[in-house]
Amino acid sequence: MVPSSARDLLDVGCGTGDLLERAAARLRGLKRLVGIDLSDERVAIARTKLAAKPVRSEFHAADLRVGTPPVGTFDCILMTSVLHWLHPVEAEVFRAIGRHAKPKGVFILSTYHPLITDSGLGGTDDVVHAALLHLGWSRDEAAAFFDRPDALPISKRTRSKREIKDALSPNFEIDCVVDRNAAMCVNSADQYLKYHSATFGGYYSGRLDVDTREAFFDALGEEAMTRMAERGHVTEMPVRIWRTVNAQDKRIDVV
Repeated sequence: MVPSSARDLLDVGCGTGDLLERAAARLRGLKRLVGIDLSDERVAIARTKLAAKPVRSEFHAADLRVGTPPVGTFDCILMTSVLHWLHPVEAEVFRAIGRHAKPKGVFILSTYHPLITDSGLGGTDDVVHAALLHLGWSRDEAAAFFDRPDALPISKRTRSKREIKDALSPNFEIDCVVDRNAAMCVNSADQYLKYHSATFGGYYSGRLDVDTREAFFDALGEEAMTRMAERGHVTEMPVRIWRTVNAQDKRIDVV
């Protein structure tokens, strides 16, 4: 989906720079790579990772919910596995991203749409819920863990596809979409816990007291491996990849 003609590439929510590193290896015409991420630690890793590449790169630590740094404009902008962190200001973030798109720039993003289970949750929320039950929490206690207004479950942060389309529409037009299922599979509990830590940081564990966290991670790893044995994956959910362009180009109807 990334145009082969892209010369400037911005990754919004770049993490440790893996996507930009792959782009630097595959897109020969690239002149500039820029990454933005909330975490100073992830930005530092990305900066080191891309330093040896022949493409000019720069990285910024910034909270997208507040605004984007003055990084200029780009042929292509990417945002993968980020939108659910931006609730409830997704439309404002899209507007800010729009200011960084060149007149015929492309904005590509992915969105998760976890299926809700009997717990009333989906995706990783459901895995965490099960881990809390392993710890001996009651169902009411586990439910209350997700009820804090400052810690809305990720599965409930996710907007519907129609809502996302509406939030995009003032700044971008949808060129095409690709729907697929994304399965998260691991070979060991340790591998899952490394993924969980890199992806969610302290979003879940930070709500627990220090004495409980070690037991929580043990239970989380156990639950992950139970699901691998029973289902062949830890989580599986529909994912949509959106390729959008600015208002000068065509629009298609997407449901």
